[in-house]
Amino acid sequence: MEGLRHYQTDGSSKCCADYSYLVKQNRKLLRALEELQHCCTSLKEENCLLRKSYFPETEEKVKHLKRKNAELALIAKRLEERARKLQEANLKVSV
Repeated sequence: MEGLRHYQTDGSSKCCADYSYLVKQNRKLLRALEELQHCCTSLKEENCLLRKSYFPETEEKVKHLKRKNAELALIAKRLEERARKLQEANLKVSV
């Protein structure tokens, strides 16, 4: 903003000073933009690594839960068979 104030108060020499001031500001902004882009790239890479390290752990948990679910399904099936046999035995005894 300082360069813009000089432009308003004087003639062409101030205009050149304003231009060089704006060029300097532009360079600073371009450097800041490059730094931000680099930071974003780094964060994206880190995010990918975190996701990759997270998924194997989750996959193992899912596999473990599926095995346990299959075991529970077998136990439930056995219990149903036993209950059916007991009901049949009760019917035979009561008749």
